[in-house]
Amino acid sequence: MRFLPSIVVTCMLMAASAPASAASRQNHNDCNAADPDRNIAGCTIVAQDTHESPRTRANAYVARGLAWSDKGDLERAVADFTDAIRLNPKDALAYNNRGLVWNQKGEHTRAIADLSAAIEIDPLPRSDLAGSGHVNIYANRGLAWQAAGDLAHALADFDQAVELDPRDADALNRRGAAYQAKGEPDRAVADFTSAIAVDPSYANAYFNRGLIRQDKAELDTAMADFSDTIRLAPEFANAYYGRAQIYMAKQDPDGAIADLGVAIRLAPDRPYIYYLRGAAWYDRYMRASAMTTGRERLPSASSRPSGRPAIRSSVLWPSSAAPPCATNFRAPSWAGRWCRRPPSRP
Repeated sequence: MRFLPSIVVTCMLMAASAPASAASRQNHNDCNAADPDRNIAGCTIVAQDTHESPRTRANAYVARGLAWSDKGDLERAVADFTDAIRLNPKDALAYNNRGLVWNQKGEHTRAIADLSAAIEIDPLPRSDLAGSGHVNIYANRGLAWQAAGDLAHALADFDQAVELDPRDADALNRRGAAYQAKGEPDRAVADFTSAIAVDPSYANAYFNRGLIRQDKAELDTAMADFSDTIRLAPEFANAYYGRAQIYMAKQDPDGAIADLGVAIRLAPDRPYIYYLRGAAWYDRYMRASAMTTGRERLPSASSRPSGRPAIRSSVLWPSSAAPPCATNFRAPSWAGRWCRRPPSRP
């Protein structure tokens, strides 16, 4: 999946009886499975079965394309989305999904072209699962514009996305990230706050708002935002890192060491976390030494120029996460919204 993670939706297939040579009910069920290997096996049979309708075969290609994307095989994913479009040229979600893969591959011009084609068909298509919401394709195209370095077009698309659905927390969060990149922190905070108002369980918006408040030295509110992020997403290592930075600024190395220990357990391959924990241990040592000797304490590690990295990434979920469309478990703000549509018989 996902440099782009796919959002996997499962729904029941309405499989009717078919000739012996046709795809079986079990093939349809496998095509609808969350397991990518089982999905690929079932969808291959359904997609190649000429007894099926073009729409059903197209949906099977879409489902298999998402499974290939989950496995990191982007070339096969593109090929399957292309076959889906060939069979059903009016499938906005097939164009959307192929556009997201192009964006993941760094081919932003192709991504924008596919997402533009999807918008022409339907800028706000609904997924096939009842209650799972819609896919705001303007927001996805905004991500492609932003990845291409064109913030003006990105913001215009995010504006369109919010206009289409003012209660789309993802679109608000993404627009906030674009304002943040543009150097307009107050407008960014306003959008993150609006996203939280729409969905109080949206951990990524709390984290993004915390970063800006940290930059503005609003330490108490930034710490509250990082704490809310941790409450909602306890596996998010960078939230512990951000809160540890604030503990250091507040001259509380013990609090920083505790948070950084959790961050290292969650993400042991990130050297900047070890660096800050080393600074915290040093600060703690100097405090203990000053208390023992009665000497004036040296400046804390957090108050000296150290060159320690500041995390400005709004990445929330690891690439292995595959949250469902219908829940509040959110994808990274830079990840487009996907939706699997398993083949179903009319």
